[in-house]
Amino acid sequence: MGAIKSKLKLCYCLLVFVCANALHAQVSQKEYDNAMQVMNGSNQKAATDVIENLAKKYPTDAKVNFIQGIYHLRSGNNNSALQFFTKAITTNPKFVDAYNGRAVVFEEKGMLEKSIDDLNKSIELESNNVQTINMRARLHYKLELYPAALQDFNKLIQINPNSIVAYLDAANTTLKISDAKTAETYFTKAINANIPKGRVFIYYGSFLLQQEKYTEAKQKYEIALQEAENEFYDDDYNKACIVFYKNKEYTKAIQLAEKAIKINGKKTEYYHNLASCYIDLQDWQQVTATAERALLIDREDKMSNMYMAVGLTRQGKTEQAQPYSNKAKQ
Repeated sequence: MGAIKSKLKLCYCLLVFVCANALHAQVSQKEYDNAMQVMNGSNQKAATDVIENLAKKYPTDAKVNFIQGIYHLRSGNNNSALQFFTKAITTNPKFVDAYNGRAVVFEEKGMLEKSIDDLNKSIELESNNVQTINMRARLHYKLELYPAALQDFNKLIQINPNSIVAYLDAANTTLKISDAKTAETYFTKAINANIPKGRVFIYYGSFLLQQEKYTEAKQKYEIALQEAENEFYDDDYNKACIVFYKNKEYTKAIQLAEKAIKINGKKTEYYHNLASCYIDLQDWQQVTATAERALLIDREDKMSNMYMAVGLTRQGKTEQAQPYSNKAKQ
């Protein structure tokens, strides 16, 4: 899923959601905009001061209650956040952002149905809000309400036909209720929507990898690498590496693994995939050299220790391999 992961990111999305003309406002727009700017910064004391001043001047203002809700959400105080978002909604039942804020709190408290209820109200008031629809789609998917999730993803495609992530999410959701052939039609739709084929095939290859269709995935990644390699992230290179490895094209897989590592050298998984290529090639010196690179990141990582033990053992260095083998088994 194209999911919103962290609390800070969720809070940031709420900040940019904000309506400029909430009903029944008492606080001036200038004061409100300034408070939102401070809230979006990193100065916690300044944010606290601004909120306390506004709360004293406008204790029943919906916008001020909303800002207080955001502040407590960012501070991890979900109960207080819930209280202030609810106050904002009570004062202004058409305050879209307050429903979105309370939906985030409900999700964090594990009350997913209540979160969806608030998102439904938000979407009723503002039908084309991409962030809100995406959040509801994610919750529908999490609750295994796949037809509802697919409906949301189709709506996102309708709103923004150039969003390749929406097509991927729709394809993955379709897999839950239909066959792979039907799911794959979303990538054809993406190409027909004039999204560049290379960009589409980055996601198409990932989709096929997920289904272990390695030959078909390789074909997609070959086109993606030829037409859109400048759009590859480290994870894209890593997935392509796995696909070429599964097709026993080790030289290409090694090149792709190194490109993933060059972008993000802190993920031990990338070194493990690289070491796997060298194991198949029976290049034991490169296996140990790659394992050592991974161990520089985390000496306790079991897989990295396992690769080091295998490489040393295959070179006849059984005694040297033993400590690594022991760590791998812990």
